[in-house]
Amino acid sequence: AFGIAAGAQCLWSLSLVALNIYDLLVKRGSRSRKALFLLVFGDVIFGALINFGATCASAGITIVLDNDMKLCSAEFGCGRSEAAITMGFMSWFFVAPSLFLNFWALMSSLF
Repeated sequence: AFGIAAGAQCLWSLSLVALNIYDLLVKRGSRSRKALFLLVFGDVIFGALINFGATCASAGITIVLDNDMKLCSAEFGCGRSEAAITMGFMSWFFVAPSLFLNFWALMSSLF
């Protein structure tokens, strides 16, 4: 689940990079209300819901395997899973400011 969420997040980020490069090349901004709404909506869906949900689900599975079923060992690789989950939570905390700032820009353009 986490790999799919990370792939979707990468595709979303690459599309934003392409949009920003296009804006720089034609020397205009595409920051209309519709564009800002799309950015905020995309950040909410990809950054907050999918990434955070997949990270929480992965953490839950790791806790069940480690604490309840006692299946974590050096061979099973729970340490790598825990490291990936930690990075998933860290990435969510890095995406959260983008979500907040885009929401702030949308709200300020409406009023």
